[in-house]
Amino acid sequence: MPYRKLTQKVDDLSTPAYFHFRFYCDLCNEAVDSPRKHRGKDGEFETDNDLIEALVSEAKQSFRFCEHCQNWVCREVCWDAVRCQCERCALSPFWKNKKGQQSSQNEGEKQDEHQYSSILGPLEEN
Repeated sequence: MPYRKLTQKVDDLSTPAYFHFRFYCDLCNEAVDSPRKHRGKDGEFETDNDLIEALVSEAKQSFRFCEHCQNWVCREVCWDAVRCQCERCALSPFWKNKKGQQSSQNEGEKQDEHQYSSILGPLEEN
């Protein structure tokens, strides 16, 4: 089913009359319900899969995808908007060390650049 593309845990609360899903944050397990939409062709959606995709898209607005750990997390509690990653990754020493290695590598490049520019003079752009 298409709704498996979102969070790891999801409950299908659908009935014969309507579709309804409950998605859970991959970190804190906070529940987010999709709206209930009646089954069948009412002109708005061509197929049931289109309707399900629309419900998933709507529920997705309550979550953010963390590129580091590949989890869908709730925006309100588990997302660090400053670092653009989930709270777990934002607090993880692994990712801090990764970022530290990257920034120290950049600083090393700047030192090398400064060293060579003092020997060669300023670089001119064409």
